[in-house]
Amino acid sequence: MAKESISLPSFTSPKDELKFLREQVTLKEQELEKSEKIVDTTRAVQESIKEHIEHPSYEAPASGYVLNEEKISEVVLQLSPEAHDEQMSELLGILEEKGIYNTLKIVEKMNNPHIEDDFHRFLVQYIKEGLPVTSLKEEGPLWESLHMTLYEIRLPEVNSDEVKQKSLKELLSPMEQLYAGMLSVSSASKTQKEYFTLEIAIAEGSNEVIFYASVPDFKKELFEKHIISLFPGVQIEEQKNDYNIFSDNGVSVGSYATLKSNSVLPIKTYEQFDYDPLNVIINVFSKTEHSGEGAAIQIMFNPAGDFYTRKYKYALGKLQKGISKKKALNIPYTFKDEVVKTIKDISKSSKKSSSNNPIDQNLIELVQNKISSPTLSASINIIASAQNRDRASTILTEIESSFNQFENTQGNSIIFKRLKKMKLKTLFKDFSFRIFSKSRSIPLNLKELTTLIHLPTQGVHSSPQFKQPRSAGAPAPIDIPQDGVLLGINKNRNIETEAHITEEDRLRHLYVIGQTGTGKTTLLKNMIAQDIKNGEGVCMIDPHGSDILDVLASVPEERYEDVIYFDPSYTKRVMSINLLEYDMNYPEQKTFVVNELFSIFKKLY
Repeated sequence: MAKESISLPSFTSPKDELKFLREQVTLKEQELEKSEKIVDTTRAVQESIKEHIEHPSYEAPASGYVLNEEKISEVVLQLSPEAHDEQMSELLGILEEKGIYNTLKIVEKMNNPHIEDDFHRFLVQYIKEGLPVTSLKEEGPLWESLHMTLYEIRLPEVNSDEVKQKSLKELLSPMEQLYAGMLSVSSASKTQKEYFTLEIAIAEGSNEVIFYASVPDFKKELFEKHIISLFPGVQIEEQKNDYNIFSDNGVSVGSYATLKSNSVLPIKTYEQFDYDPLNVIINVFSKTEHSGEGAAIQIMFNPAGDFYTRKYKYALGKLQKGISKKKALNIPYTFKDEVVKTIKDISKSSKKSSSNNPIDQNLIELVQNKISSPTLSASINIIASAQNRDRASTILTEIESSFNQFENTQGNSIIFKRLKKMKLKTLFKDFSFRIFSKSRSIPLNLKELTTLIHLPTQGVHSSPQFKQPRSAGAPAPIDIPQDGVLLGINKNRNIETEAHITEEDRLRHLYVIGQTGTGKTTLLKNMIAQDIKNGEGVCMIDPHGSDILDVLASVPEERYEDVIYFDPSYTKRVMSINLLEYDMNYPEQKTFVVNELFSIFKKLY
């Protein structure tokens, strides 16, 4: 008997849908009572939900509430599968309905940095697909962080003989030029200044220490051109799958860098090193376990124009006049500081200031070193994650200790402040979303930044886990064919070029040579699938009988009748063949066929 169709409303929110389900449960309970059966509430709920899903007259929810599967697929196909993909889909539904800020509040309440990091990865690709995000304020801090592109950077190991012939200053000069070129990343006309990041990380579940760079989307080309021109052998790849260092169900700790003394005093720079300090930092990462542990150093660079240079020159002028160190280095950075300092100066104007103090030439040289190159506002964050708090703290301590080598005994040094509770959660969020925090930033010039973090120059022999390209790459030829069957894609300097084989070239023999498991069969199957799709004729001989199944699966419905399948092992349909058959119109083939047959028998017996 046909079931009566129920007219369902078009739901505008989950609340409306739940209200409808409750009404259906009540009706189901009343039906059971009338039939004089024992009322089972659980059963009534299950049946109501089942009918709600499977009922033929079920209407789709309103477009503002239902998840668009096509949209989800566009984003998901760009990302690698992850353990929390189901939660990401649920959060996407909340994002479309409630907006981004409400969704982020929910993610924050989940108190799981791993999921928060995954959601950032998903959200960035969602925006890159051009999909709208409700209530996202344009050019705000969150908007800036979500419109950035992440790159994975790999440099080949440099010949040790070449390294010995150059000083550390010569080896690091390209990195300083890269920083100088990226100063234009921030526009002076914008109130919210753009920034870029460099990161060293070992993700949870990985054994490789990898360099990353994140730049604003509109500066992608600038970054690629600069890094390729300064580092000819570099391999850069846009990384859609952002790394995740947080241990799921583990403990994470974090700290940020501050300066021990006045920021006008410099830390130790590469001119004072006779070895590459990066080796020490990367070697610390190599001690993390593959599963359940991860760590990262994230340095954000926010160009500050000549703001700090002007302040430091003002202090330098006072030092050269013989004013005491305490007064000269009392630099006002904000308008409030300016007012307070002016009031103090006026109140003390009646007293004669002594300018007969001995001039500290060493201090003057330190300040001159600080202003010898442009100064940026830098934020250095360190995050470590492990299965328990003691282990996470140990990893964090080891990474922090690697910065002790930058201490300038006459100048400055870097110390780290560890955060707890809500401040630590804020640090995790800012780290995952790459949000620049001015309150956690310190002024560092280009020389100092180059010394702290730079692309490796000596192959980093101290850490075999450091990810480097094991083979050289080359760009595709300019005149490479654009038509024909696709063989593969050439990736060089973040440029993808398709490689095709033309119809003319296919008239010759084609050999595919390579070791086991390198993709020979996969290449041939892909070429066969393309021929089938293009309506071409194909003959495949499969000695194993397994690869043919993949090829048959690629046959479109309109070509089913074109398929002729021979299986010699299928005895119900025996395949016969006359080995002596030849074309009677060409008598010369008779001798050829007989000779070939004899040749086969000689080889077999």
